[in-house]
Amino acid sequence: MDIEENYLQIIEGLKRGGRPLKRFSGDQVEVLKNKLQAPPSQQDLKQVICLLCYSTKPLPQLEPLLLDHLKQAEQYNDQIVISLLDCARKHIIMGNFLKGKRLNFSFLKELENLLNTKNSEVLFWLLETIHQCGPQKSYLFKKLREIKPPLLQRLLVSNKRKIARSIEHILES
Repeated sequence: MDIEENYLQIIEGLKRGGRPLKRFSGDQVEVLKNKLQAPPSQQDLKQVICLLCYSTKPLPQLEPLLLDHLKQAEQYNDQIVISLLDCARKHIIMGNFLKGKRLNFSFLKELENLLNTKNSEVLFWLLETIHQCGPQKSYLFKKLREIKPPLLQRLLVSNKRKIARSIEHILES
């Protein structure tokens, strides 16, 4: 499987206003898995994550590798972190929920660690990801309450009122 070719097809589909979903065979999933295991460059990682974001179905077998990359989020640019969160939503959260499984504690712990981000866009997508965690998001309530006052101040200054409302919504549900 040519990752760059598939990546460019997705980008072209997006430019045309579509949602170019990809179905991966077992062999193709292995290629993606191998790319995630090897220390990829940021460009390679960006392409693999893009492919995974547009997968037609969750691939929960990639959970350990995606979790490893979330642990290294501070090494990546903000766009890659946001894409990793989108992948986590699809392949970790949806993958586990479709199988009737609870989320791994280590995943929730990584989401908690990411709450220290200084980037408001990453924070917005992180909160959206947390919201998707269902009842297990309650694990993060304590941390959200701890950071809420300085976080809300930072968000209001940066005109990210939607993020502030997301926190309120998560804490109320």
